[in-house]
Amino acid sequence: MGIKLLQIVNSISVLNKISNSDKLPIKQAYMLAKFIPKVQKELETFESLRIKLLEKYGEKREDGQIQVKENNLEEFQQEISKLLDVEINFDSPKLALSDLDKIGLSVIDLMTIDYLIESEQAI
Repeated sequence: MGIKLLQIVNSISVLNKISNSDKLPIKQAYMLAKFIPKVQKELETFESLRIKLLEKYGEKREDGQIQVKENNLEEFQQEISKLLDVEINFDSPKLALSDLDKIGLSVIDLMTIDYLIESEQAI
């Protein structure tokens, strides 16, 4: 299944929240435990490339942080957008809403991981 890198970047905190819960059924916890390292590997690659883009389009400030130069901002944003639009192909677990109902996820959390949620009957 193809997942945009943007979805992965946005969903890691929710995935960590779910994986740290003891309320997820054991089968789904196992599948998620196998999936998260794949996600983390993609995030490491993303972060490495993001830093390279910062170095390319930015300059080091006195505090050691890199800031994108104003005249490079548009190019930097275009490059980051292209990177976040990359589709990653790997098998991801499917979670039923009923598996997640005791974890206490917000609507925004659920929207963030919608690519993992199995379709259920309409409400």
